[in-house]
Amino acid sequence: DSGLMQYELAEALSDRNAVLVVEWANIIKDVLPEDRLIIRISAKDESVRQLDFEATEHNRYLVEIT
Repeated sequence: DSGLMQYELAEALSDRNAVLVVEWANIIKDVLPEDRLIIRISAKDESVRQLDFEATEHNRYLVEIT
């Protein structure tokens, strides 16, 4: 039940200084905050991984390369 999941995550999500890592977040995406950084990790072969970043405007600075 997403209501129960949201209640259980409330404490971690309320701490603006905390980093919360959720594996398989697509399962609970409806209870995660809209303002978040999404990192997708894809296996390209046995030893190569690709990381794709998706950020809201508020979090864009986390993935910008200067």
